[in-house]
Amino acid sequence: MNRRLWILCVALVTLLAGCVTVDPVRVRSQVGDKAVVVVVNVPNELPLSWVGTTPLNNESAVHSSPDWTIRHWIEERTVAALRQSGRSARALVLLPGAQVNLAQLIDASKEVVLVISPGYGPDQVFNRPPFVSGIGLRQHTWLGLDAASATYVRLNARLLNPSHPEEVHLVSSESFQRLPFVALEKGPVLMPRVDGAVRDVVRVQIDGVMLDLIGRLGLFEGPIDGRSPKMPSADTGPRG
Repeated sequence: MNRRLWILCVALVTLLAGCVTVDPVRVRSQVGDKAVVVVVNVPNELPLSWVGTTPLNNESAVHSSPDWTIRHWIEERTVAALRQSGRSARALVLLPGAQVNLAQLIDASKEVVLVISPGYGPDQVFNRPPFVSGIGLRQHTWLGLDAASATYVRLNARLLNPSHPEEVHLVSSESFQRLPFVALEKGPVLMPRVDGAVRDVVRVQIDGVMLDLIGRLGLFEGPIDGRSPKMPSADTGPRG
C-alpha cells in the first residue's frame, strides 16, 4: 500500500471521521480475519468536577491512584472481548504525546488499528453545563440542597484499515451512572472511603461501553450485555 497515504489518513482521522456512516457488515467484510491493534488515548487519572450553583463555584481536579489504571483497563478489556469473539488482538502501548509512525508498528497486511479516545457531549444525568469528555466523576450542588454525584464514560472508537486508507470508521458510546452516595469532599477531592466503590462502577461502565463500540463496528460477534459484561482478562504486554 501507499505508506504516505496511510500516514496522511491517520493524521487527518479527526477531520475525516465525522463524515462517515458506519455499516458494521461493510466494516467486517473489509477487516476479514485481520488482527486488531488497540491504541488507547485516554488518561489514567480520573477527572473530578465540582459543579456549584454558579460558574464561580465550579472546580476541577484529577484523582490519581495505582489501583485505577483506566487506560490499561480499557486496553485489557477491549483485547479480551475481541479475543473472546475469536479475533486475534493486541494492545499497542504508546507514550502520551509521542509522535509515532503507525505503519512501522503494525503489519499492514494482517492488522487494523482501533483507536479509543475521549468523546465529548452534554451531561446526561444532571443536564447542566459544562459538557463532559472521556471518563470522569462530577458532583452537583444546589443552594440549600444535598449534593449528588455521578460517573460518566463517553468514548469514541476509530477503526483504521491500511487496506482501505480512504475510510475511517467512527462510532461513539456513553454511559452515565448516578451514584447512591456523595463521592466528593468539599471541592473536587474523592472521599477515600468510596474510592473502591467508584472505581468498580467506572470499570463496569467501561466494559459496557467498549462492548458497544466494538459491536457497532462489527468486530464483536456475540451477545452484548452492557449491564453486566463478562470478559476474560487479557495479557496486553509490557507497560509503556
